[in-house]
Amino acid sequence: MTKNIELNPTRLNRNNGDVEQFDEDETAVINNLLTNSQNKYQGLFEATPVSLWEEDFSEVKKVIEQLREDGVTDFLSYFSAHPEIVSHCISLVRVIDVNQATLKMYNAKSKQELLDNLDKIFGTEAFEIFKQELIVISQGGTVFESEGVNYTLDGDAKDVAIRWSVSPGYEKSLSQIIVSSIDITEAKRASKQLKLQAAALESAANAIVISDDKGDILWVNPAFTKLTGYSYNEVLGRNSRILKSGNNNEKIYQDLWSTIRAGNVWHGEELINCRKDGTLYHEQMTIAPVEDENGKISRFVAIKENITERKQLEMKLRRQLKEEEVLRQIVSLTTSKNEFSEIVATICETLTHFFNMPICAFALLNEESMYMDVIADYVNSTAVDSEHNLISILNVAPKDFLMAQKTALIITDVNNADILEPVQDILQESDNASAFLIPVDIDEQIKGVFEFATQNSQEFTQADISFVEQIATQISQAFQRIRAEEELETQRDFARQIMNNMGQGLVVANTNWFIEYSNPTFARMLGYHPEELVGKSVLDLVFRLNKKKVDKVYRRWLDGDVQKIELPLVHVNGSTLYVLMTAVPRYVDGEISGAIAVIADLTERKQMETRLRRNLQEEELLRRVASLTTSKNDFMDTLTSACVELSQFFQVPKGAFALINEERTHAEVIAEYCEPGQRSSLGHPIPLANNASMEFLLNEKKALAITDAQHDPLMAPVHAMMAEFGIASILLIPILIDDKVVGTMGFDSLEMREFSDEDIALSQRVANQLGLVLERQQAETALQRERDFAHQIMGNMGQGLLVLTKDQKIRYCNPAFGNILGYNNDELIDKSMVSLLSNADIYESIQPASKDLQANKLVRELALRHITGKDVHVLLTAVPRQNNINEGGAIVVVTDLSKQKKIEQALSDARDQAIE
Repeated sequence: MTKNIELNPTRLNRNNGDVEQFDEDETAVINNLLTNSQNKYQGLFEATPVSLWEEDFSEVKKVIEQLREDGVTDFLSYFSAHPEIVSHCISLVRVIDVNQATLKMYNAKSKQELLDNLDKIFGTEAFEIFKQELIVISQGGTVFESEGVNYTLDGDAKDVAIRWSVSPGYEKSLSQIIVSSIDITEAKRASKQLKLQAAALESAANAIVISDDKGDILWVNPAFTKLTGYSYNEVLGRNSRILKSGNNNEKIYQDLWSTIRAGNVWHGEELINCRKDGTLYHEQMTIAPVEDENGKISRFVAIKENITERKQLEMKLRRQLKEEEVLRQIVSLTTSKNEFSEIVATICETLTHFFNMPICAFALLNEESMYMDVIADYVNSTAVDSEHNLISILNVAPKDFLMAQKTALIITDVNNADILEPVQDILQESDNASAFLIPVDIDEQIKGVFEFATQNSQEFTQADISFVEQIATQISQAFQRIRAEEELETQRDFARQIMNNMGQGLVVANTNWFIEYSNPTFARMLGYHPEELVGKSVLDLVFRLNKKKVDKVYRRWLDGDVQKIELPLVHVNGSTLYVLMTAVPRYVDGEISGAIAVIADLTERKQMETRLRRNLQEEELLRRVASLTTSKNDFMDTLTSACVELSQFFQVPKGAFALINEERTHAEVIAEYCEPGQRSSLGHPIPLANNASMEFLLNEKKALAITDAQHDPLMAPVHAMMAEFGIASILLIPILIDDKVVGTMGFDSLEMREFSDEDIALSQRVANQLGLVLERQQAETALQRERDFAHQIMGNMGQGLLVLTKDQKIRYCNPAFGNILGYNNDELIDKSMVSLLSNADIYESIQPASKDLQANKLVRELALRHITGKDVHVLLTAVPRQNNINEGGAIVVVTDLSKQKKIEQALSDARDQAIE
């Protein structure tokens, strides 16, 4: 909105509108008077503390008059329909001047700055206000008042009260209108705040009372009426004591008045007051004194909060907390079989104190045998008078009556209860008043009953019933848990005996590889006690190079797969133990919690396999050496080929043969094997004199293995040569013909190593084979037998496991035992062990030892009958089976000896042949 600006106009009109001529003196006087008048007006205009605007609406007046001549009568409707005319009229208003208060109000530095920025001062809200101004002008009005929003040049909004009036003498032209603008921003804000506070008091959820200094009520809010039932008019002028219930201590009111009259705020945590209808309610009240302008206390403001529901909830919560504490104590009780009656007695004692009742009893009833046992009967001495005679109804009530109870039963008057009519003669002599019975379901045959007896008539609530039913559930669960634990313990004893007497190791590990259980067999394998292994990581028992492989396999076990792995474990003494580990996932509540692993000791098998592999390799080497021609013409080739074979077998870079000359002064290298990059020693002479190593070979006629060839005294004459060739260790073997050393074989290692007895023996055998073809044939035969023996051991490894009853029937057998006799496992269950013996004579021979099995361990070799009818030789190792139900019987480990027997026979035959 833009208004035209014209500062310091010079226009002089007389009332009649004529221009008169004055002489020069008169003109001077008039001009002087006008100047003085203008100066006086201007001084007042500038000094006024209210924002003043001098404006010219004459052009606006002309527009309105023209519209009137054009027939416009309803200017409100016209201007609403033609906002462009309103905007045009706004542009016709000329601001003649503004005073200093205006500049200050709108934060303008000068009048020119203010008049240049009128668009910032009059926002869009000014359009509607100006339309109202036009309506007033069209009606001939000379005064206008309104409220609106203006803006400072900084953009801050201001609520303003606008009033303008036409200056006297300008009513027709409206060429001079004085506009005042008063800043009412703070007043508006204060008004809104007062309205907000009033609305808050009216809508407050808490009751609010304003009274005079005597307590007479001056004002209350609607929440007060809702709380007390009194309307505003009913309490106006009445004293606040109308709410007193008589249930509060008078000291509370004394403290209240002394506090607020001293000018302090009083707060009452809990008061019991009375409503209009006489009902009581709990309230929390705060009273604050209010001072007048003279500092004298003239009013009191009380805020009342209804806490009735909260108090009820608190009482309910206290009850719940008390119940929870009782339940917690009950749940925490030990529930072993021997202590069950003591547990129930403790519960009865706890409940009598909880309900403050004289007697609480508990009985177990067997519906099949109609047997009842009152296992707990507690009398609360603090809740019963010594003069009264109270009895437990469980001790006198008919059993069929107690058996029939399925739900809670409340007997308000035991002396007149029809259901207790058969025992009224007993009850008449007692002081029992009422009773409360709660059945406890345990299983199909056994049930329990809780009884509470009182000496005064007492009403039991639904909350009491629900609470005792919860305890009944705990008792039922505890009893069932005891039975389950007894059954579980029996099964555990059975499983423990099996695990502890297994011929194989058994380990239970969690998901992080830590051992939770180890049977004695596995502990013995590694040289530990079982308890020493608990808490150890399985990875700690595995050689470092195998840990990643084992961990990978273990993760597969945790995914639910059954895995088998052969790996070396570390014995407590540092030695290696080869095992076959078969692991299955361990499930707890449907989730994999680790693995159960069965460990078979493969050490002997591995050693035999290693020995067999070595034997096979040696045999192959000897076979190739034996196949070499040993005639004089190809002796050098034979030596070279043997050198190559042995060097590669020993994995050394160099091997050589030296032949002693006829004078026996030195030995000369006549054949060798060298890896690429190694220096040849062909033709190199080795002195015999003053050579300790050669003297050893010549005198002892056996191999010499030297670990540190560059420093060993026996190699002193050739230390320099050893260092020159980089030889660290050496193996020297004499070659004998007719028990005479005629040459040597030497094998050089660039890394320090110890040649084993096997290495020495092999090299000696190679040396012997060079002249003894017959010995080579015998060696091959011996190696073949050893290999066959090793294959038989590997092919027949495995032990059977049996659990026998007292009457020698098979209660359990593992697959290995079934495989031994050619049966499926299911076919052997319930079979008599006697029926599997080869003949009755065997049974008669072991019968005396079987009778002593309860105290002794039985170890016996005997023959069993295979499904095909043939005999199977086995080793039986039996221990007595013991458990808490004294079933008797035995646990038997069965080792198949059939193949071993055959091997032993074959070895015996071979030895006989060798001797022949």
